Amino acid sequence: YRAIHIVQPDVIWVGGFTEAKKVAALAEAASMPCYPHSFSTGLCLAANLQLMASLSTGLLEMDRNPNPLRDDLIQGGISIDSDGLVTMSGCRGR
Repeated sequence: YRAIHIVQPDVIWVGGFTEAKKVAALAEAASMPCYPHSFSTGLCLAANLQLMASLSTGLLEMDRNPNPLRDDLIQGGISIDSDGLVTMSGCRGR
């Protein structure tokens, strides 16, 4: 019996890319789906999109509620097409 059905690491919460990739590898070894999770700032979203791009699943759970801090850090915002593909036009730091 498994306590979870989907593994959802967040690069920010698990300790960075290296730890997130370790979590993803453990999920793969256990034949569990791994879909990164992002509910925070633009930097967090950009980091988790990079993690998602490195995985074979190609899925990400992300917050779509209004978030001025997140949106302000992403120049041009986030666009999602009808197929669910995410495009980020650019990121800037402060």
